[in-house]
Amino acid sequence: MKGNIVSKTCQRKEKTILKKFLFNYILKPIFSGLWGFAFFLIMLISLKYLGSVIGPMKNFKMDFDDVLFSLIGFLLIFLITLLENIKKEGTATMENND
Repeated sequence: MKGNIVSKTCQRKEKTILKKFLFNYILKPIFSGLWGFAFFLIMLISLKYLGSVIGPMKNFKMDFDDVLFSLIGFLLIFLITLLENIKKEGTATMENND
């Protein structure tokens, strides 16, 4: 009877570890990266629009390059969030070892 309880506890623990891993190292950085992508894209759109209204640009035009620049925002925020999560995990592990 005790063996069954231990195995169920281990299964729950494995599921929570998997969920924690998926959330901290995959889902959270991807969602943060999407926010970074949206932020960069909105900034590019607004600056290009202002340039067409105020500046020497005659027409407002979005290029594929603008999407690529926004991907830089995705990668930047994705990596920052991922590295922050790795750092938190590393410091938590070090504190548990002491």
